[in-house]
Amino acid sequence: MPKFVVWSDAPGFVAPDIVVQYNPANGTGADWSALLMMPEASYVYDAGKLRDAVQFLQDAVRKMTRQTLQVRSSANLAHGIVFTTLAGATEDIKNDPKVRKALADDDSDAYNANEAYYIRTETDRTILVANTNDGLVDAAADLAESAGYAVLGMGPNWVDAPDRSHSLKFDVKRSGRPGYYLRRPTPTSGQAYGVGTIYARQLSDPADETVDRSYQRWRVGARLTSHSMPTFPGHSLQAYHQAVARHIRDTGDTAGFLAPTVLGLDAQRLATPPSTVSAHLWINSDVPPDPEAGKVYLSTGLTWVEQSASAFNAALDVSVPAVRSIVLAGVENTTEAAFKANPNGIAQMAIEPEDGGVPDVTFVKYRKNPTWYPDYLIQNGLPFGAPYALHGSYGLDQPNEQWDPTSQSDTMYAFALWILREYDRWIDTLPAEQRVTSSGASKKTLVRATFYSYNFHDVPPGFNLGDSRLRVMVAGFAKHRGLGKWKAFRTRLDIVKALQVWLPKPSADYRILSNAYYNDWTMSGLPALADFSPTAISEDYSTYYDAGVRAMAIETDFNFGKFGLGYYLTAKKLWNPAMSARQLDAIRDQWLQRSFGNAWRTMKEYYDFLLAPNYPVNSTSSWGHAIQLIADADSQIPAAEAAVKSRIDDLKQYWYYYFLYDTGKMNNTAPETREFVWKGQMAYMNAMYALMRRVYGSTDAAAVAGPATSSGPAHYAAVETASWWQQVRAHWPEVNVDRFDDATLADGTPAIGIDQNDLTLVDEFVWPGSYGQFLYNAGYQTSGVFLTHANQGGQTIGFKLWWPKLDESAFAPRNVYYGVERWNPSGLSWEAVLDQSTTAQPSVDMPTYRLVQAAISAPTAGIFRFSLGYAGNVARLAPLTYDIDASHSTGRSPHTYFKLASGLTQLPVYSYIPKGTHSLDLDVWDQSGNKKLRIYSALLSKNPSAPYRDVDISAMKTHRIPLQPGEDGTITRISGNGFAFPYLHSVPQLWAMSPAELMVPRAIAAADGLTVAGG
Repeated sequence: MPKFVVWSDAPGFVAPDIVVQYNPANGTGADWSALLMMPEASYVYDAGKLRDAVQFLQDAVRKMTRQTLQVRSSANLAHGIVFTTLAGATEDIKNDPKVRKALADDDSDAYNANEAYYIRTETDRTILVANTNDGLVDAAADLAESAGYAVLGMGPNWVDAPDRSHSLKFDVKRSGRPGYYLRRPTPTSGQAYGVGTIYARQLSDPADETVDRSYQRWRVGARLTSHSMPTFPGHSLQAYHQAVARHIRDTGDTAGFLAPTVLGLDAQRLATPPSTVSAHLWINSDVPPDPEAGKVYLSTGLTWVEQSASAFNAALDVSVPAVRSIVLAGVENTTEAAFKANPNGIAQMAIEPEDGGVPDVTFVKYRKNPTWYPDYLIQNGLPFGAPYALHGSYGLDQPNEQWDPTSQSDTMYAFALWILREYDRWIDTLPAEQRVTSSGASKKTLVRATFYSYNFHDVPPGFNLGDSRLRVMVAGFAKHRGLGKWKAFRTRLDIVKALQVWLPKPSADYRILSNAYYNDWTMSGLPALADFSPTAISEDYSTYYDAGVRAMAIETDFNFGKFGLGYYLTAKKLWNPAMSARQLDAIRDQWLQRSFGNAWRTMKEYYDFLLAPNYPVNSTSSWGHAIQLIADADSQIPAAEAAVKSRIDDLKQYWYYYFLYDTGKMNNTAPETREFVWKGQMAYMNAMYALMRRVYGSTDAAAVAGPATSSGPAHYAAVETASWWQQVRAHWPEVNVDRFDDATLADGTPAIGIDQNDLTLVDEFVWPGSYGQFLYNAGYQTSGVFLTHANQGGQTIGFKLWWPKLDESAFAPRNVYYGVERWNPSGLSWEAVLDQSTTAQPSVDMPTYRLVQAAISAPTAGIFRFSLGYAGNVARLAPLTYDIDASHSTGRSPHTYFKLASGLTQLPVYSYIPKGTHSLDLDVWDQSGNKKLRIYSALLSKNPSAPYRDVDISAMKTHRIPLQPGEDGTITRISGNGFAFPYLHSVPQLWAMSPAELMVPRAIAAADGLTVAGG
């Protein structure tokens, strides 16, 4: 295969141009000079994608060779680096069998070939040909990677460009197309165009770049700009608020919003106290030229707030005929514009409600016509009540179609079907030539009603969908999944599979990976809660892909210190879902090698340590260890690896952010934080908008930093980094603690060799006292994981879980899913007994509470691990022996917890300190305060009046508590505000609500001379 020479430092070498195909005669390609005039944000448009593809490759070549290739438009594609679509290609390219095969539609669905591309080097040219500009974006990224170029993250330092200053050759013949058709890890809150970032501003230091440059490189290199299917617009109905308000003014009919609405003069509003009703609207009836004409106000209960000219803090009522007509007219206009721009493309009817709609109680109270859809069907002679397609699915008992006037899901899907039918009727009224696009395609077949399964319309409808032209993206924040009629439809994947009964694949999924404003703020936001290991990423996206999902919309942030490697691996998996976990792990190693050079193994240890399954506790011991790993890596970087040093220095800023918070400097007077807002910009380690909004109420980095700082570099110099990094290391030094695995038991047995899951009750832990219940908000806290023991096969084991019987969604009846595993002591592994995804126990209403009682027959003797799913809030978890109504236990049961559980303020919990322990070392990871550790000087079963001491462990930090004589071999007790069980370093991570329920490793019981219960 011929090689194409891009650059050579040989005398007389003339670098090739980048050629953008352009033939105005047949309307193909693009004029490069026109593309350069487009605003940066136009990357969302087709022509903007072509510009991005070309600029990305131009920048990649410049970084590798230090030469800038010229770009020109031409219909002559015989020489240079050629960007062309198949439609605009010259005949030699267009008729090439290899090109045709690479770009062919495989008939699997409507989208499979949209991003297909083909690259080939020849002596005189390199051709990049694709069906669409989206495909050319992918081809540009692939070609750059073939030369060793890699975009590792955001910011000028996170590019690995091999030195090709002497010579660069392209030598490639390859084709490609994506697995996921929509790959949209998208930054929220306007970070990509200046919200908390630097945008459209001249910077003083040539090493710096504005966010649009960094983001362009990242999204093209990660293949996030391109897509094969249209995106899913959200919050769509708010675009019609003003039109509905105008209709209300014109007709005097105040129906139209899911809120009490008043039409009156502004003078009357001023004389009217603000309504105490939530979201009460006042629409001014004043007429121009009165300055109050056209204004709309909303009552907060204290004052009237003028609403935006674009949208109100309210939701439309689509049961009102006028509202539906207004939206239909808007849809007619937008689809016509879409067909004009792309006569063969999908035209979307964007009908998603305002941020998921309104609470059910508001919807039921204020929607005008609860039977609007059944009435419409009757008026049009359309049938209803047919056998329901989901009957029997997941245990759903509904033989026939039903209309639920209280269901916002029913209303959402009904509106979608209504608008499609009415659109078709409108199309039928047009002349024949207007019923098709300019290419002759039927407009009816190309329209799609697009919305989300989300928030208050989060479950399937109670009727069949007789129209396949719906595009539904399944999102979170569900309010009804797993409850009532939909109790077995718990997950996004359950909804995806249900909708596939009516709607053809591919399906779409929406998720929030990062929400920095809420999740990165405070020290609790430091670790990543999601598992970004190659195995977890691979399994997650493979599962959804195998279920028919082809669109992934993901909310992200510019917080690459926390998620950067995860973002990178996610992008790779979205492009190629067939990639195995092992292959993704190899890509991870490659990223580490390219990012950190000689220090990559130490940085692998760092990133491994921070993975959610490996991260032991979010407290000072972990922070100190992570920081020490960075310091160790820093010392391993030779002077020749300046780029690696810059990346390490960037990463340090992630920790500097939390150092500023922990030392009380995240305030609007601290000069260090104002400086950080500007000089931390190029690293993209932290989502600056979150800090700036919380501390300064502004997202303008230059204004917050002040002119003295913002007129200088938007990055820290190496000497500046070294200065504050020294402070960070001093603040969080690595803490030496006693670790149980390093200990020796009282009988001389090394602790590391014992089986810590081979547990037993002991007689010495029984003394008078109450048996507690673990108290937590089971609606969102996942603390329901415990260990129990069966002495023999056939013994009944299980749990009781109950919560208040209240008429709120957080306390609703539920199916509680749970799983059971048995410990295999010979294989040292957990073996499944009951699958949590399929095992559920329904709650039963008692007089004052809702009870889930799960009891199973143990298949054999041994240790069993129960894992509980979500339930109601203010839930209490206890063994089967607990008598709820009598508030006491009827017998002794092993019921031991082993995780860093979080819950509500409750009775004390208990742990055991093995004999020979010299220091009780633990990490407190919450800031609830008033936390006390009580250490006894003897087992209370032997000496009920044994002296004890209380140690204050309120501070969120590592606590080292030297033990006094007699304090080992005893029970310890922890109490305090809230509940967040500490991480125990020097003793096993086992605790219980009662000493009598606490199990200990059998090896410890033997070493300490404890009596095995029933032994």
